[in-house]
Amino acid sequence: MIKKILISLLLISSLVISGCSQEDKLSAVDANDSEEIIYEVKSGTNVTTVASELEEYGYIKNAKALKKYATENDKTNIQAGEYIITKSMKASEILQKFIDGDNYQGKKLTVPEGYEAIQISRKIEEAGIGSGADFMRVVNDPDIFRDKYEFLKDENITTLEGYLFPRTYHFKENTPSEEIADKMLSQFDIIYKKNIASNIESTGMSVNQVIILASIVEREAAIEEEMPLVASVFIKRLDIDMSLQSCATVQYILGERKPILSYEDISIDSPYNTYMYKGLPKTAIASPGEKAIMAVLQPADTQYLYFLAKNDGSGEQVYSETYEEHLKNKAKYLGN
Repeated sequence: MIKKILISLLLISSLVISGCSQEDKLSAVDANDSEEIIYEVKSGTNVTTVASELEEYGYIKNAKALKKYATENDKTNIQAGEYIITKSMKASEILQKFIDGDNYQGKKLTVPEGYEAIQISRKIEEAGIGSGADFMRVVNDPDIFRDKYEFLKDENITTLEGYLFPRTYHFKENTPSEEIADKMLSQFDIIYKKNIASNIESTGMSVNQVIILASIVEREAAIEEEMPLVASVFIKRLDIDMSLQSCATVQYILGERKPILSYEDISIDSPYNTYMYKGLPKTAIASPGEKAIMAVLQPADTQYLYFLAKNDGSGEQVYSETYEEHLKNKAKYLGN
């Protein structure tokens, strides 16, 4: 009798522990963190994918627990859309928003990868969200956010150019510029904590240097899959003290994306002219996406020093290790 009672008690204890554990796994990541982000549930996405992504981004504790909860409670019919979520929300509460289709309503602002701050400011103005000029004031004053974000602690960061993370946002009309920039920085912070902080030491670069180079890679690589190759070329050039010779940095000076630069263009005396000055420019030249950032953090292992577009409409580039090979490729693909 005593043995049976002990077994029963053990089973009950196990169930209680299991229940508490499951409840804990679905509890809020940080009950005190009410900072809002907009999370997008893409069309055709299922609970498994969403749960895994939310755990990866740090907005739920356990993806398997949320999936189990969704299955057991018939809560798998989530709706595509953009939703405001916080770390202070329970996993079940986040899931319920997706099921209810409780989308965030506001003016839409899409920031593509490779956009410059000035281009973002124009879109803000055009959308009626806020003042483009005032937004640029905030962009040029990173001290506003220096104490809030770890990645901005570097005093060499003199602008938010490069840190305004590209994605689709929603804002109310006449949103303060500081709030607009803060939303973009909070999205960058997710990538910083997810990828940059854990990989930065192996690069030998500062966060600012990574973002500056990633912005160049973003603008130079037409195909995402080639970004690690492009990154490897520029890193190799930096390693041997060779000029980057990036057309994208000169285009930043010009304020336009000319398909072919003239001799006069590459002779402009500017710290952004990487034909004239060695090393990285003083700031980023655009907002790099996650793949461009990862390409710099984990570049391809090559000996390439040169690349050029095939000029056949494919967006592909051809790479070479020597200048002689590069000249042959120029003759083949560009006819000069």
